[in-house]
Amino acid sequence: SLAGLSTGEPDNSDRPFLGYVVPVDPTYVFNGFQFRFYNRSDETGALDNWHLDYVRLDNIATDLNLADIALVAPPLPVIAPYTSMPYRHLVAAGPAEVQKELVVKVWNHASGQDLRVNSSSLKIAELNTGTSLFNTNLLDGPEGDISPGIPIEKRFDMPTTAPFSASYPDYETALLSLPNLAEETYVFRTNYTIVINEESDRAGIAETVQSNNLSNGFTVMDNYFAYDDGSSELAIEAFPNQSVVQEYEAFEPDVLKGVSFRLARNSGNVANQEFEIQIYIDSLDLSPDYSFTVQPIYVENFFRDSLQGFSTYELPDSLDIPAGKFYVGWKQLGTCNICVPVGYDRNNNPEGRIFFRNNGNWFPLNTPITGAVMIRPLVGSQRAVPTSTSPEPLVSNDWLKIYPNPAHGTAFIQLLDDNPSTSINWQLFDSQGRAVRSGRQNLEVNLQDLPSGLYLLRVLDQQSGRLSQQKLLVNIN
Repeated sequence: SLAGLSTGEPDNSDRPFLGYVVPVDPTYVFNGFQFRFYNRSDETGALDNWHLDYVRLDNIATDLNLADIALVAPPLPVIAPYTSMPYRHLVAAGPAEVQKELVVKVWNHASGQDLRVNSSSLKIAELNTGTSLFNTNLLDGPEGDISPGIPIEKRFDMPTTAPFSASYPDYETALLSLPNLAEETYVFRTNYTIVINEESDRAGIAETVQSNNLSNGFTVMDNYFAYDDGSSELAIEAFPNQSVVQEYEAFEPDVLKGVSFRLARNSGNVANQEFEIQIYIDSLDLSPDYSFTVQPIYVENFFRDSLQGFSTYELPDSLDIPAGKFYVGWKQLGTCNICVPVGYDRNNNPEGRIFFRNNGNWFPLNTPITGAVMIRPLVGSQRAVPTSTSPEPLVSNDWLKIYPNPAHGTAFIQLLDDNPSTSINWQLFDSQGRAVRSGRQNLEVNLQDLPSGLYLLRVLDQQSGRLSQQKLLVNIN
């Protein structure tokens, strides 16, 4: 066992990984041996988190030195500061919302030994259309010599670097030149790949350490605005009668249909509390332009594979929003010791866009613990289907079939109704809850270039509100 950090340890600093060797007593060495890690928390919130990596079980004496270069951070989204937005808004905004640089971070785990990246690549592609936007080397020349024990970082100035396709003069033009259809969904994948010849060990180990030589980042352009990556490291609460909002910008007039919240878990039961969803148009004043009262709905109560899912609240009446700023958040109603917690993503920092208000004026939320509140406004002509408080009859898999399963290359969605719907949306999520594919009406799921593993395919019939969630095994062999 290992004790945690003291309560006096600042929680806004990154802690290094620490390595430990744990002998396995011969008593436990038998066919079918299993083990697990177990974490104790003081239950004050989403604070006591451990990250486990490089778990290696060996039948000889093991040390912590390993000839391995690792990609230690996923690629950034292709837009900034948003992590997701409708593509039509990106086109209206132009280059101002395009990511200005990509960052590559690597780490050499070999103690006292330089290792070399022998070949590498950086590729950006839009998966639904198969459009290649960018293809270049990741680490060139002297940059490929990686010293041990220190972070190595390379930055790409994206707008001035030529794209893969000669059809466009620069990367920004390539990104903004896809068909600008009102309800189109695009998924951009940024791929980092490195090859290290010296990365070798006994049979069966080399393949494992090479798994961190590839990293994919996905940017989804759909019907919502987001600053978060889909995973909450912390949670933020509003005090009783306090409001918290986050700033967004519409780059063309639109219609707000709903709001999705990542409602984080904590030790208290907040299911009977109420909070008011608040929307402000153009500027923050003392009363919202639109509001309605709701109760927490935890999507995990009904969908076990929700993977840090978002709870969606449909606006009672659609709200027209002009081009310009708007603010979406919540006000905590009633009294509470533990109030409704909303997810807080520490991997992105939309600086200066979070505000709070008690009974007086609005103030920016200034804290050393930077991050993004996990609230996603839903816009467009499609209905924002609310999260149900019951799995029946909303969740059902008997109205469609997914085949083949396991799948390789392509999976197909077969509707089993006599009168199939004409309004089908689907999303494919990986094991970390990231949307890696999506589509509307197209009932073929492209699995090309996805690593083997277990995925979740979520299919929604927007006409009836029916939802199917099925596990899909992707096998590249």
